[in-house]
This record gives sequence, structure tokens and C-alpha cells, in this order.
Amino acid sequence: MVYEALSGVGDLERKRIEEALARMDQRILGRVSDWDPALGWLSNAEAEHKRRPFHAIVARANPNRNSAVLEVDDIDETNPLWKCRTEITVPRVARDMADAVGSLLRIGREIVFVDPYFSPDKPRYRNSLREFLCIVLADRIQVQPTRIEVHTSDRLGADWFADECKRLLPPLIPRGLSVRFVQWRQRQSGEKLHNRYILTDIGGVSFHSGLDEGEPGETDEISLMDAEAYRFRYDQYAGGSPAFDLVGDVVVQGAKE
Repeated sequence: MVYEALSGVGDLERKRIEEALARMDQRILGRVSDWDPALGWLSNAEAEHKRRPFHAIVARANPNRNSAVLEVDDIDETNPLWKCRTEITVPRVARDMADAVGSLLRIGREIVFVDPYFSPDKPRYRNSLREFLCIVLADRIQVQPTRIEVHTSDRLGADWFADECKRLLPPLIPRGLSVRFVQWRQRQSGEKLHNRYILTDIGGVSFHSGLDEGEPGETDEISLMDAEAYRFRYDQYAGGSPAFDLVGDVVVQGAKE
């Protein structure tokens, strides 16, 4: 519809709009929603918002005075409905950490957790993994994920690591999901496996301290990665040419009802 409306626009302006539309395509994500053809677009959007809230609904008008609706004339970086933070501070409590990245986990089809110190025998890692995986399925906006992995270093023996994952983790993973646990080794003069990330097919975040729970009173920063940094790290861990040597992996089937 936008392209059809460009017939009376000059060449320079048309080019600018076409480039903006191309960039927009990379930022639009699908969402499986209920749709009532008897209702208008705004009514459907408001109904969907009640089921699974949006950050905001952009519309030409707000006849119902819905606090979630942002009228076009009010789009401004200072408006909290339009302004999105790219870094937040959260308590290092499993549920709070999972809630902070819930939108990413509910939309992503591929989800890769990266923490070099992940250990299946440590409750602080099991607690956060359980909450992250619960969020993946809670009010899921997309179809079921096709890939869920946990990537860590080879500091723990491969056999012991695989056995402990199979022994301790099935009760934490929702039934119907399978999670692959991967151990990597740093290459000679290669990249260091150090930072902590959650990487998905649509974007990623970094954790400054770790993906595990902390001591009471501790907090951590979670930062949304910019496009270039995200693509670089995604390729290193989840792409076709990893930056590390594979030591071993094990797939664990979920048993949690």
C-alpha cells in the first residue's frame, strides 16, 4: 500500500522511503494471534493486548482512551510508550532474570544460552535454567522453538558433564522440549569463551555477571546487543563456522509436567 501511494513522490523522496521500508522488513516480527474479522484493526489489537500485552499499540486515534495506545501525533523519543530501554538492572533472582528477557524467549525459534561456567550440579544454574525454559512456553507468541541449546566451556570433564545433565536436568525441562548441552574448548590463539549471552534467531542480550542466580541482594545488567555485535556472536556459537573446538554434547529430553 505504501508503494502504491508513492506515485506522486519525487525520485529522491521515493528512494528514501523505499530504503526505510527495506530496513523495516528486518525489524518486523510475526505473531500468532486470534483475529475477529467482525472487528476493526484497533479493536482486535486491544483485545490481543489484554491476552498478551504489547509494549504499545500505534494508531491514528484512541477512541477508548486505552493507556497502551500511542497516537501517531504523539510518537516521540520522550514518550515512554515509544522509548524502549536497551539496558536494565535486575535482581540476580531466577524469576526476575527470566521475566526481563521474556519477550525474546517467547518469540525466538532458536535459543542459545551461553555461560562458560554453567554446571548442572549447581542449584543456582538449575534454578535460572528452569525459569528461562518455563518462560519459553508461557503465552508463547510464535510456534514451538526448533532449537534450544546451552553452551559452556570444557572446564568440566565431558563424561561427567553429560552424565550429570542427564541425571539432574530432565525434571527442569518442560515435557515436549529437548535441550542440547554443548561444551567448547578455546583454540590456540583463538577467541576466549568468557561472556554470557542469550542468542536467538531474532536478536540477543548479554549478561554482565552470569546466567546463574546470585547471592541475596545482588543485581546484574542485561544489555540488548546491537545488530553487528549480535551477528558476530551468533555466528561464533550458533552459526556454521564456530569459533571454538567442540568437546562434546548431550541432548536432554524434558520430563517436567
